[in-house]
Amino acid sequence: MVMTTLIGMETKEGDVVLASDLTRTRTDLKDQGDVIVKEHTQSGVQKYFKSEDDSLVIGMTGVADPAYFDLLHAMIDGKINFKDAVRKGFFDELNKTNMQRWGYRAPSNENNALLVGLRDSGETGLFLCYPLGHIERVNWRSIGSGSQHASEYVASHGMNTPPYLSTSDSIDMAVNSIDAAARDIYTGGLDLVVIRPDGITNPGEKIRADVRRASQRSLKQVMKQYE
Repeated sequence: MVMTTLIGMETKEGDVVLASDLTRTRTDLKDQGDVIVKEHTQSGVQKYFKSEDDSLVIGMTGVADPAYFDLLHAMIDGKINFKDAVRKGFFDELNKTNMQRWGYRAPSNENNALLVGLRDSGETGLFLCYPLGHIERVNWRSIGSGSQHASEYVASHGMNTPPYLSTSDSIDMAVNSIDAAARDIYTGGLDLVVIRPDGITNPGEKIRADVRRASQRSLKQVMKQYE
């Protein structure tokens, strides 16, 4: 199981803001003879992926197994018509992925859910895809291990919430939501994507580059103190 936190918001200008942490936490059970030990391993990883035709940004929570990567790559490569799935309100391929994983028996925690930002015909939209395949358009939503903290942060603003916020204010709220979700031990780091009717940008890349440069400058200043 891979832990993560994703959040997405529609804005009053007709954009979609997506934010996530950058920490992947893998949980494994290790046999230590008389006891079974639960081991957590963390690494930095990208959570949002843009399709090749620049129409989708895909965020997925849950199990990172071969079925996960097959579904993700099929969406990125355009082998799955997600716009068609939205029109039907049902994501057949996601349903099939999870059902096969469960052996067509009862649903379990071993699943995938998706948060997808879409550009289509000069408009944008945010869509939540449930493990059994249902697709729902949402004004905002957070999913993943830290989603309760992120959702509580948004809800604390009362009526001052998406989709009634500007894109700028939505970015601020999304970033602060991920900060709030950092109380979850499986959440850390920041990625940020903005979907507009005319294209997709990734401000998160610039933020991370600026943070790295600032960290390097600070380190050099500290080192000079000890020369």
